Amino acid sequence: MARYKYSVTVTDEAGSPYPIRHSEHTARNKAIEQAKNWAKEYSDKLVFIQFYRDIDGQVGYINPDGMDLVGRSWIDPEVVGSPVPEYVGPPYVAERLGKTPQYIRQAGLDALNPGYNGTMIRPDAMYGKSPAWLKSRFQGSDT
Repeated sequence: MARYKYSVTVTDEAGSPYPIRHSEHTARNKAIEQAKNWAKEYSDKLVFIQFYRDIDGQVGYINPDGMDLVGRSWIDPEVVGSPVPEYVGPPYVAERLGKTPQYIRQAGLDALNPGYNGTMIRPDAMYGKSPAWLKSRFQGSDT
């Protein structure tokens, strides 16, 4: 059975690496409750819920209207509607680079070490113990 992790983030702009507030949850309903509370508290900011599914490395968003690969703010999805960068996990990267997901996961973790001299692209995020990259880095890598 797949396990999910949910990250609730408040930012000034979509895709910002500098959150104003951030919390991690294992229960979807708790993440949604947190997002709704922060949407009221930070009505002039953006609030997103990102999920990570451990069974296959899928990354996406919990939006007010359901799950999607594109995130929409919980503040006012009709007005804000700002897409945020899409992240991908080892299975997606492995498919594009012709490697195994296990190899990509380990290479991604290795790339985080300060003295790393390899060729693997440094991950843009971590979800639990798994690295994730911006999908845009691999757009030209379709086979």
